[in-house]
Amino acid sequence: MNEKSLSLDLLEKGTNLCQFLQTEKSEMLLSSRFFDALCKMCESCYSLKNPTLAKAELSTLRKTASLEADKISLYLDSLLSLGYISRAQRESMAKSVDIVKKETNI
Repeated sequence: MNEKSLSLDLLEKGTNLCQFLQTEKSEMLLSSRFFDALCKMCESCYSLKNPTLAKAELSTLRKTASLEADKISLYLDSLLSLGYISRAQRESMAKSVDIVKKETNI
């Protein structure tokens, strides 16, 4: 899969998790921040193959994606420790983030 497909898949999976958190668990604070970090990471990864970007811009996108991936991990750990998600949900989402990071060389 390419960067765009992986980014879309991750964003879809994250959106479903956020929708679950907001509708089923009534969790609005962390899920909002989680979603923002997820969107920024996916936006950065989605744009990595843009031929009009210079090397410095690509480097900035990779750095942004990496920082946002760290935020995603933080929010997933927080949601798990607060009991909003299960360990399986956390691991599944973390695995998806790791796949995107690996495939996009972040």
